[in-house]
Amino acid sequence: MLEQLADQQTKGKEIADIRALLKDHNEQFKHQVLVQQFDTDDRVTYRFLRARKFDLPATADLFKKAVALREEKQLDTLLQRPCPLGLEYKVVSKHGWHGFDKHGRPVYLKNTGLQHFPTLNGVGTVEQRLAYNLYITEYLSQVIMPQANERVGHKIKIDQVTTIVNLKEFGFHCIKQHNYTWCQGISVANNILYPETAGTTVLINAPRVFTMVWNIVRKWLDPVTVAKVQILSGDGAKELKSLLGEECYNSLPKEIGGTCECMPASEVPKHAMGCMLGHPQSVAFMEHLRKRNDEAGIPNVYSPPKEVDDDKEVPLNMEGLSVEEQEAAKASPKDSPKASPKAASPKEATK
Repeated sequence: MLEQLADQQTKGKEIADIRALLKDHNEQFKHQVLVQQFDTDDRVTYRFLRARKFDLPATADLFKKAVALREEKQLDTLLQRPCPLGLEYKVVSKHGWHGFDKHGRPVYLKNTGLQHFPTLNGVGTVEQRLAYNLYITEYLSQVIMPQANERVGHKIKIDQVTTIVNLKEFGFHCIKQHNYTWCQGISVANNILYPETAGTTVLINAPRVFTMVWNIVRKWLDPVTVAKVQILSGDGAKELKSLLGEECYNSLPKEIGGTCECMPASEVPKHAMGCMLGHPQSVAFMEHLRKRNDEAGIPNVYSPPKEVDDDKEVPLNMEGLSVEEQEAAKASPKDSPKASPKAASPKEATK
C-alpha cells in the first residue's frame, strides 16, 4: 500500500513538473485540443512522459514537435475535410477496426500478407498514403476512442489499441514491392503525434521470411513499442482468445478463426477484398469519407456517380486499380427502379 501511494505521488509530481515546464508554450497553443488534453487529462500527459522514459526535457521536446505538426497539418479540423484517397485506399489496403477486446480497447486488424502491393502502391503517391494514415489515426482518436470509453462507462481510461496483423501469404514479393519510405514515414508520424497509443500488437501466420522484414522495421520503432509485439505460431488461436477474450475472438472474421462474415471474398472484386467492409465500424468510417468527398464534389470510387442532365456518367479515378476493381467502380444501381444519386452502401458498392 505504501509503495502504491509513493508511485502515485511520484507520478503526480512528474505530471505537475512537465506541465509547469510547458506552461508558456501551451498558453500560446491553448486552442489546440491536444494541448487542452495535456493540461487537464493525466493519462494524455503520462503517455508523453512514458514515451520519453520520464525525461522532462525530452518529453517537452516531443510534445512541442507534436503540437507543431498538428498545427502544420491542422489536425483538429482534419475530419471536417475530404480525404480523396480514402475510399480507394480503404478497399485495397485490407484493414479496419473489428470491435473491442476484453479490456475495452479497440481492435484493429490488418491483412498485410493478403495485400496486392502493385495495386496498393498504385493508389496515390507516398505523400497521399501518409496523409491517409493521419486521417484514419485521427479518426481513431476523435471517434473510435470516445466510443471505447463510452462502452466502459468512463470507469477506466481507454487510450490504447490492440492490433492484429495477419501475415498469411506474406512472402518475398511483399518485401520487394513494399514501400519502406512509406512505412518509415508512418512510424515517425505516429511516434510523434500518437505516442504510447499502441497497445499489444499480435502477428499471426508469420512465415520465416517475415523475420528478415521485422529486423529492418523494428529499427524504426520505439523500443517500448517493439516490446509490445508478439509473434504467434500459426493462427495463434489459443493466445488470441486469451488476449482478446472469447467473445471478441469469436467475432473476428472467419478467415482468422472467428465467426464473422463481414469480408466475404465472393462479394468483392479480386485484390479489393478490403477488410471488414461490412463491419459497423468500417461502414461508419467509409460513410464519413463519402460524406466529406461529396461535400467537396469529389467522385467516390466504389460509389455510383451522381446523376447529370445529359445522363453521362461522371468519370471515376481508376489509376492503380485492377480490371476487376475498375468494373466494380463502374457498376451503378441505376437500372434498379429504386436507384438514387445517393452513395451506395459499402456492400452494394463493392458488388
